[in-house]
Amino acid sequence: MSPFAIAFKSVKNRALVTGLTALSVALGTMLVVAVLSTSAVVDRALSKPATPFDLILGPKGSDLQLVLTTLYRMPAAMEPLPYPYYQQIQADDRFAEAVPIAFGDTTQEGGFPIVATINRFFLAGVNRDEPFRMSETDGSRGFSGESGFEAVVGSEVARANNWGVGDSFKLVHGGADDPNAHVHDELFEIVGVLLPTGTANDQTAFVQLNGFYAVSGHDKPLSEGVNRWRALQGLPELEGEALKQAEREANVPGVGGTPDLQKEVSAIFVNVKGDREANMMVPMVAADINEGFKAAAVNPAGPVARLRETFLAPAQTVLVALSALVVVVAGVGIFVSLYTTLSERLTEVAVLRALGAQRSTVFAVILLEAAVVTLLGGLLGFFLGHALTFAVLPFLPPGLVIDPWAVRWEELWLLPGLALLAALAGLLPATRAYGADVTKYLN
Repeated sequence: MSPFAIAFKSVKNRALVTGLTALSVALGTMLVVAVLSTSAVVDRALSKPATPFDLILGPKGSDLQLVLTTLYRMPAAMEPLPYPYYQQIQADDRFAEAVPIAFGDTTQEGGFPIVATINRFFLAGVNRDEPFRMSETDGSRGFSGESGFEAVVGSEVARANNWGVGDSFKLVHGGADDPNAHVHDELFEIVGVLLPTGTANDQTAFVQLNGFYAVSGHDKPLSEGVNRWRALQGLPELEGEALKQAEREANVPGVGGTPDLQKEVSAIFVNVKGDREANMMVPMVAADINEGFKAAAVNPAGPVARLRETFLAPAQTVLVALSALVVVVAGVGIFVSLYTTLSERLTEVAVLRALGAQRSTVFAVILLEAAVVTLLGGLLGFFLGHALTFAVLPFLPPGLVIDPWAVRWEELWLLPGLALLAALAGLLPATRAYGADVTKYLN
């Protein structure tokens, strides 16, 4: 009988002990796989922000919050910018293009975030190297004009709600799960479905900006718009007759019918004129905007890199170390199991030797037992780790898109790691069996 057959038979005869020991290895492996899977996706998502634009203009405040909210759709309360400020940026000769976005609502079905924007958003692409792509079989397209109740939805939004071109949906203010949320009456018709991008755009529903403004309740009181615009310019608030006069002057329908001072944008994506790869004007323009008090200009790569280096990288290292420690403890369990049962099995070892088995065969059998237990636990843990990743998908922010069953190269390090663990766990018991006195145990 070969050493492999003997080892498997021995493991089978001690099924309960073997199963519990393998389970401890599986739990440790599961944690390592789950941490490596999510960490790799987080690193990839944050290493290159999903935007083709040089800068994000938004309200003064946290740079990181602005990036996480605009690119990763993580909800946060932000003070909006008056629409005329976007018009100023649009007319500024330093910028090649300016794309506004506004958000705050969700879809009635599924609670996916709503982003109101213009068609240029889709033409700019997912990032500088990847254009937005739409299905070519269902007539998908972008917005047909500047106004209207049209929508383009991400691939995950369409899949989760079973939506396609021609379907319609309503916007909800306050969150789809909030019992006090207000459902708007207006219907937005889906004219396009984006193909998967692996970004937060997959879980976003985009609507026409001026259609968004035309939704009941989205237009701010004109008096509030007048004073907010004056405040952004450093001017004092108006009251009484002066305010009423300013309202009358501002009450001119803009594109879509809503006066511009009643509109707001959450942020503005801009590209600065010049070389796209090494544009020295970008930091200069950002510094100029940041020196003022109107808005903040953020290069998205900076805050994200600081987040990774300061918080995420150390946290990932600690989690991997703790998970690896669980595997090591499981390896100690394998050693204890083999060593304590070896005293009872030395007679079996002596019989094997008496039947002609070499010392090396006995040594190999013990090592193979450790390898079998480790392999069983490792395979189970590998599957459980990906299953755990699948289970946490609903709790991840929309900017982190994970394929829970994809095997990443970092996980391949588990193979030599588990092999080393098996060798170390079985080495001392195998050495003891190798040196056992046959005559003593046969007598």
